[in-house]
Amino acid sequence: MIHRLLRYRVRADAVCSVEDAVTRLLEAVRREEPGTFYRVYRLGDGREYLHIMGFPDEAADRRHQQADYTHAFADTLYDCWESPAETVELELLGENG
Repeated sequence: MIHRLLRYRVRADAVCSVEDAVTRLLEAVRREEPGTFYRVYRLGDGREYLHIMGFPDEAADRRHQQADYTHAFADTLYDCWESPAETVELELLGENG
């Protein structure tokens, strides 16, 4: 499984737009990517977000990255962020459940 983290902060006037885009993204991932693990968290003052995702394999990761709904989310995010998003590749050491 491929695990990744995405962290970003948005402008105060963009919170509603970003949260609407997150909702659409999660609905599409749920519908189109049954093997993908995807969670989104709001942090701190409500303007910072953290996405934690897991893809079953490289093909699933590529499909997600190339999907129209992923590009639509990214377009919204580019217009709303305070600074560019940080992406981190994660290496799973263990899990419980």
